[in-house]
Amino acid sequence: MQPPLLDPCVHCGFCLPSCASYRVLGTEMDSPRGRIHSLKAIEAGELTLDATVASHFDSCL
Repeated sequence: MQPPLLDPCVHCGFCLPSCASYRVLGTEMDSPRGRIHSLKAIEAGELTLDATVASHFDSCL
């Protein structure tokens, strides 16, 4: 069985400087770490994928 793709992220923030949307927008939810957090919350049923949440995914370049 393959491990889930979201599991390797340890939320260290090392990716933040290389993320163009995070550098421009400066918000955690527009960072790779924030998007992974949102995906996990959606998968767990703790967050609904609505227009606001989707906008953070759409900001990814």
